[in-house]
This record gives sequence, C-alpha cells and structure tokens, in this order.
Amino acid sequence: MKVKYVRYSSIGQKADRQLNDIQEKKYDKIYVEQVSGCVPFQERKEGSRLLADITTGKVKHLHIDEISRLGRNTIDTLKTIQILEDNHVGLMIENLGLSSHLENGSTNPIFKLVSTIISTIAEQERECIAERLDAGRIAARSKGVKFGRKTGSTESHLEFLSKANSKQIIKLLAKNYTIRDISKQLSCSVNLVLKVKKLSSPV
Repeated sequence: MKVKYVRYSSIGQKADRQLNDIQEKKYDKIYVEQVSGCVPFQERKEGSRLLADITTGKVKHLHIDEISRLGRNTIDTLKTIQILEDNHVGLMIENLGLSSHLENGSTNPIFKLVSTIISTIAEQERECIAERLDAGRIAARSKGVKFGRKTGSTESHLEFLSKANSKQIIKLLAKNYTIRDISKQLSCSVNLVLKVKKLSSPV
C-alpha cells in the first residue's frame, strides 16, 4: 500500500494543508491524528497502527508532509525512519521532494544525511519556541500579569494526574527517564515533572 501519515498538534489546528493532495495522489490509506510531536511515534494511536501495518508488510510507501510529522525529537524520528528502512518501506518527505529510495528501488544515499539535518533543525526550532515562551512569561510577570488558576479555584490530585501531559510524564518516569530528559522531551518545566512524580508515587 501507498499511505500517508498526517499529524497536527492541537485541536485548534487543522490537517487540511496536509490533506490537500489526497485526491490527486490517491493513497490506499491515510492515518490522521491530533497529537503532540513530542509523543514518541510508537506511543501514538495512529502511529502505532501504522507501525503494525509496516511490520506486517502491508505498507510499502509512506508519505508525510514534512519531517516534523514523525516527531520533534531527533532520536525518536531517526528510530522511526530506521524501522521503515528495516522493513523496506520507502519514505517520501513531500515538502522537500525527498525520497528514501530512488526510482530503481535502491537506497537514496543522501536521504539519511538530509533527514538527520532537517530533524535536528526541527528539534532546535521547538526548543527556541519554548525559550521564547518562557521569556514572554517572565516579561509578562514583571508587568504584573498573573498566570495559572484563579484565586480560590482548586484542582484535585486525580484531576491533575489525569491530564494528558501528566499521563505522558508518568509513562516516561516508568521507563526510568531522568527528570531533565522528560522536561526537555515534553517541553515542560522540571517543577511540573517533579510534581507529577511526587503525586504519582506510592505512599
């Protein structure tokens, strides 16, 4: 099958841009999901389904709009690309017009180099955005802007641990990731990871 994987980060975003060429190219199957690029590919609902179809030999050609659709963590992205390579699945990065395989079926020698560079740039871009957001919050606080819950509102531990971010942190803690690694991978504060660890640990 020739398939396409479409990922968009938030509910407010739309996948229309990534689906513009569906009629023209006629994919056999499309995997679409709303999930953060920080979530490892194999832990995504549609991502795991796609990997299952790849390992069982159903998928032979995978198209993505850009490399960041696979992930915004370089190591995780390269692991996914390696799975594709191990299962002889061709990957087409459409915004670059770059394919992992040449027309004769042989491996494209420049693909791995270019995909590694672009993936690293995507990760650095995410880190820069996080830094700019932190700087913006600091500047806003210095002007008296208050963040967080309104005075008098409360949130139970169960509600806090049921949030998507908290669940992802708990998963990574269970895999023995360090607090700083989790903070970097999910673009969240160290204090948030510490809070989740404290509240989720058995008494």
